Amino acid sequence: MFCTACAAFNRPAGSRCASCGAAFRATTMAPVLELARQPVGLPAALPAGLLPRPMPGLRRALAVAPLVALVVLAVLAFRAEQERDARRYREAEAAVATGRYPVAIEAFGAAGGYRDAPERRDDLIAALAPHRAATAGAALALAAGNHDAAIAALLPVVRAVPRDDEATRLLAEARRARAAALLAAAAAAEAGQDWLEAERVLATLAAEDPDDPDLAARLATLRREHAPLLLTRDRALYLVGPDGAGERLVTGAVPAAWPVWNPDRSRIAFASLDPDTPRSGIRLFVVDASGENLTQLATGLRPYAPPVWSPDGTRIAYTREADDLAEGIALRSIRVVDVATGHETDLSAGRFADASSPTWSPTGDRLAFVVRDGGGQDPSIAQLTHPQIAEIWIATPETGALVSLGRRAAPTAWRIAWSPDPTADRLVVYGRTDGTSFDRGTIAVLDPATGKAKTVNPGLATVSMPVWSPDGTRFAYVEGPTTVRVHAASGAPGDWPARTLTTPDPVSSNLSWSVDGGAVFVAGGPSSLAYVLALDPVDPQAASGVEPEGIVLPFDLDRRLSGAPQWSPLNPAPAATPETVDGVALDG
Repeated sequence: MFCTACAAFNRPAGSRCASCGAAFRATTMAPVLELARQPVGLPAALPAGLLPRPMPGLRRALAVAPLVALVVLAVLAFRAEQERDARRYREAEAAVATGRYPVAIEAFGAAGGYRDAPERRDDLIAALAPHRAATAGAALALAAGNHDAAIAALLPVVRAVPRDDEATRLLAEARRARAAALLAAAAAAEAGQDWLEAERVLATLAAEDPDDPDLAARLATLRREHAPLLLTRDRALYLVGPDGAGERLVTGAVPAAWPVWNPDRSRIAFASLDPDTPRSGIRLFVVDASGENLTQLATGLRPYAPPVWSPDGTRIAYTREADDLAEGIALRSIRVVDVATGHETDLSAGRFADASSPTWSPTGDRLAFVVRDGGGQDPSIAQLTHPQIAEIWIATPETGALVSLGRRAAPTAWRIAWSPDPTADRLVVYGRTDGTSFDRGTIAVLDPATGKAKTVNPGLATVSMPVWSPDGTRFAYVEGPTTVRVHAASGAPGDWPARTLTTPDPVSSNLSWSVDGGAVFVAGGPSSLAYVLALDPVDPQAASGVEPEGIVLPFDLDRRLSGAPQWSPLNPAPAATPETVDGVALDG
């Protein structure tokens, strides 16, 4: 049954529309049924019951239909937009999780008002604003040729925003440009025979590109053939190549003795005897390797030994000899002076009559020294007797604490040296067998944690004070007139293998290691030649067993105020390491 009120179809039975409740008229369908009974064909005229009549419900339905369709389409479009925004929001969150912040900003923006997308986008923009500014500044620095400034500005950006393509590209470009500039600077320094500068530049490049064999070979050759030695001649301070060439005066403004490199070989400390003052007029000076900034730091240095730089190069330890005497014996104390301020500290705290031979631990947190006779006693001791009994003490400069290793640890100790190897806590001890004589000496290695020492040589020959290699894995000393012994510091001290090298003619007891630790320089005597003895040849194909060639290298050979050559620092600075993104040079 068709309802004319609402245009709904109903079952044939019933008198009212199931949809709108309107009553059906009995005459409504009769003409239709009558028409259906007639033969097929068009009637001449429609029955009166089929004549068009007003249908207000149908008209309303037809009028509403477009609106309904629009609503349906709007709902579908809204749902599609919501799904698209949700998808972009998820993409933004994934980009944040992987550090692709520029992508995240774009995706949050495309997410429209979905959830907190606008706020998240604004927060990221605000967080990245300093990095954007740093990147822009780095681009300007790079354009101006200031590569170091560009790299310094870009490294934090690439660390914080590892997927920032622009910052990463600029960092790589800055590093390439810096490497090219450094290579040019190294070539210029080599041409001008400024070997310290050339080595500094090449070492920086090698640290940034450790897998470049040509660069490594070039640096090794420079260090072995040209890295300068320090020495004094006629009380003037000089730099000279290990082949005796390229000599350059550093300073002759004051008398110089006992010159020593600071850890990075940019400055030199030395003792200076003031001829116008009494015995205590030995002063401590520092000067740049270029000869500039000559500065006096302290007075009253004891002769016979050089000052000692701390591993970080900020302090210098030395033995001070007092003006007043105790029963004819000078009072000696261990002092530390701050290089920047000149502030001086007495580490021996006035407790000892004869303290000497200060040596820094590889980390610079402790300082060991030798006390002979009267160790721990009042400095007003009446008389020092022989044979002397030695005691090794360790001071902690930060706290002023003093600890003795005991009189049985090294009773004949005369001089000591701490290994520069930070992974192996050990002291090498040079002793006099009878407490006074230099005719025979003993060498032992001592563990400062336990106080236990192991003798390395039998003490039957004349030996020099041992010197540690720059990495602390070996030490060398001169034995007799023509022999150099090199011990490897591995395993038990008694089992350390020794390598023996010989010189064609007698040499002095003054020995120093090359910067790379692959050779030792042994100074000549008053009328003999000096020698470079290679332990690790720069050229792997170099023939072994070839007799070394001596060089003439005169210096102030004075036991009290020596000017003996020094090739490398006693406490070398760690190898240069460039700033990196993830701990690997040239990464990012």
